[in-house]
Amino acid sequence: MPVPNISNAHTEQSTLRGRRAVITGGTTGIGRAVAVLLASYGTKVFVCGRDQQHLQDALQRIRDVGEGDGVIVDLADDEQIEQLFEGADTYLNGLDIVVMNAAAPANALMEIEHESLLYQVATDYTA
Repeated sequence: MPVPNISNAHTEQSTLRGRRAVITGGTTGIGRAVAVLLASYGTKVFVCGRDQQHLQDALQRIRDVGEGDGVIVDLADDEQIEQLFEGADTYLNGLDIVVMNAAAPANALMEIEHESLLYQVATDYTA
């Protein structure tokens, strides 16, 4: 089987070096991978998550390859969304890229309690 040419995996971009990015849900999973990759390209990143241990672990990896900081917030809470962007603005001094990656786990909608459903909608869509 031939090896695929990964250079076609995304559109050519000017350098990401020196850009500033916020990545929600940037402490685990896909968000963390995006944050580490952007940092490795020279982008200064600011991540958020809901768990202090995950944040510290992600920041250690980000800082292994580039510059980054972050904060613990719950994006279902409007006041904490403000905290995220205040922290990001202080650290980044401007913004070029936003990766909206945060999401609550998607459980079976028919089996979920109403309050949990509202929390998921607030986290996944309205934040």
